[in-house]
Amino acid sequence: MTDEALVALVVQLFNHLGDRVADQVVKRLRAHDQNMVTQAESPLGSRRHCAAVQRRVAAGLPGASIVGRKHFLTHEALQEELSRLRPRNGSAAVDAAPNIADELSTAIAQAKPSGNLSAIDKLKGSRRHHPSSSNTSTRNGTP
Repeated sequence: MTDEALVALVVQLFNHLGDRVADQVVKRLRAHDQNMVTQAESPLGSRRHCAAVQRRVAAGLPGASIVGRKHFLTHEALQEELSRLRPRNGSAAVDAAPNIADELSTAIAQAKPSGNLSAIDKLKGSRRHHPSSSNTSTRNGTP
């Protein structure tokens, strides 16, 4: 390799590194802009906020950036994300997945005890020990 080729390669490497550093500097400066909302402040909640930022960054949409472990959205992008969650009729957002805790609470409240098992025992699938059952344990060798 000649000296001229080596110099050209080094210049190309520095230009590439300079562009990468400049991109990171711009991201960090924009991230600290007062117009950005972090996942800790987001009305979306931390998980939805981070997912929205990652989706927007991957799609190349404006208004989102990731710096380190912080995920940022502009107020405009945040409003877009909030409108995505609301149904078109303007009512509050409804989660697609049912809330299992609510379903379990309703099932417990509606369960009526029958026989010797309580509603909680039925849900657990457990049985209480009853002296009249045929599989009673023996103590001291006596049935």
